Amino acid sequence: MKRQVPYVNPTGFGKQDQLHAEILVNGKIKILFCLEALNCGGIETSAVTFLQALEATQFDVTLCLNRPGGDLSPQIPSWVKVQVLPYGPMEVLELTRGRKAVVRKLLLHGRIISALRWILFGMKLRTMTEDQLVIATQRRRYRILQPDPVVYDLAISYSELTQIQYVADFVKARRKAVWIHTELSHDGCDVRTYLSFFRKMDYIFCVSPSLAESYRKVLPECVERIREYRHIVNAPMIRAQADAETIEWPVGAGGLRILSVGRLARQKGFDLIPEIASRLKIKGRVFSWFIIGEGEQRPIIQSLVAQYHVEDCVSLIGKRLNPFPYFKTCDIYVQPSRYEGYCLTVAEARVFNKPIIATDFNGAREQLKNGESGIIVPCDVTALSEALDRLLVDVDYRKNLITITNNEFEVHYINGLVERLVEGNA
Repeated sequence: MKRQVPYVNPTGFGKQDQLHAEILVNGKIKILFCLEALNCGGIETSAVTFLQALEATQFDVTLCLNRPGGDLSPQIPSWVKVQVLPYGPMEVLELTRGRKAVVRKLLLHGRIISALRWILFGMKLRTMTEDQLVIATQRRRYRILQPDPVVYDLAISYSELTQIQYVADFVKARRKAVWIHTELSHDGCDVRTYLSFFRKMDYIFCVSPSLAESYRKVLPECVERIREYRHIVNAPMIRAQADAETIEWPVGAGGLRILSVGRLARQKGFDLIPEIASRLKIKGRVFSWFIIGEGEQRPIIQSLVAQYHVEDCVSLIGKRLNPFPYFKTCDIYVQPSRYEGYCLTVAEARVFNKPIIATDFNGAREQLKNGESGIIVPCDVTALSEALDRLLVDVDYRKNLITITNNEFEVHYINGLVERLVEGNA
């Protein structure tokens, strides 16, 4: 049964109970926004955009991070309070270097009993599934923290399942919500292992209609709490960042610039690019394909680039804090993902009205109309090669695929959504 939490109008003086006395001081809605870290990534970029849209005069926001720092830190609005969960030194060591490093350090300092406790905990984890292991490890870390004394109007777990346990069991809030950005089952995650935490959420936001439908099937007990969240992009800021830098991107005579952006992980399908490039090169197509991002698959993709002899036309240029000059400069954007929830980089490419090829992941059909504002194909080398080859040679077709997007930053959408969340009317 869904929790019934009474709404207290923050502007209705004299009607608040003692738990909400802090709201009386500044008349603002108190929000706790939980995120894993501020590294470069789609979820993190979406989180920054969300925070930038909130009105400082209306909301009192605390950004709670699991890990300190991150490349996107400078983009957080100055009025947002940032706090990092204050783990103990052993927990920080475990986060950064692993459990074995903790045991070695404890033994080095003669703390044999503490080391044995960590060893026994590790042995217990070996009997668990991957999801049970994540839950048990995080619960152990959270339990040593001092309880947060603040009662928030709204607590948000934005990094999918990374912070859902913290928000569910260790935060006091009148309303709680979790954001889901991708089809987690594709990563081997058993979403139902987290059912007890989902049941403590008032709202479960999925970033595309198809993703929401998928979760309604996986979590039938929570179907009434599942909502769709329409991603927004800060188009004016993105365009300004694109104009702030000049880049060099050489390409042969008559050639085109192709761009793909994302984490170098199997999910993104970038390992397919070398073979695609090879097929196009054999046909005599001239192009330069830049891949922006870092990740565990870099050695694999680099090896495939060499194997298919496409070093002259495919380049892994690494992470870019400001990728938008590349979006602005490219002629074609390609997203060969095996699965997504929405795919923010496609939305960012749309800001620059670029012809886009995307695979048929969740969110692709919400953003592109196949054959009109983009090309949607199956995630395989042949389909991607044929679609890209047509764009490379057919100028008129390429021009017809350019789609115009809304350049307004929809601040009202985010602010209205948060207000409805607190009221219980989202």
